[in-house]
Amino acid sequence: MIRGVIFDMDGLLTDTEPVYYDIFNQILGEYGYSMTMQEYTQNICGRADMENFAYLIENYGLPIEIQDLAAKEAVIERNRIEQGVPLKKGVHAILSFLKENDIRIGLATSNLKEKAELILHAMASLTFLKRSCMWMKWAGVNLLRMYSWKQYAD
Repeated sequence: MIRGVIFDMDGLLTDTEPVYYDIFNQILGEYGYSMTMQEYTQNICGRADMENFAYLIENYGLPIEIQDLAAKEAVIERNRIEQGVPLKKGVHAILSFLKENDIRIGLATSNLKEKAELILHAMASLTFLKRSCMWMKWAGVNLLRMYSWKQYAD
């Protein structure tokens, strides 16, 4: 009997790559640049934030310190994610099926706690879930905790 299923949050349940592609292009646009999706996927996608900021500064010659770019990106990211994060096709159906069959749902992400919770809050359309067993890697420490989806109902 299956008692639980663990999903990767980013890229499997949520379609965050177009969101981050837009965020990076918004930043580059402030300096008169843009990047293609191909460049984004080859050089940005799946890498750590600070590595990405260093790439932008170095490859585009941006006149900004890496810490200032990180702060700028964090503000843009928060505003963008608060508008909502697109879900992948079929997410509602599979999660509804699992809930109806009393199968716990786990979420895995390599995001830091603040970013992961921001994305979860933006997934408010999944409020039909009462609880989830959520695995996250926060600051290099693996944690397993019960996560109440009710707090996202409002």
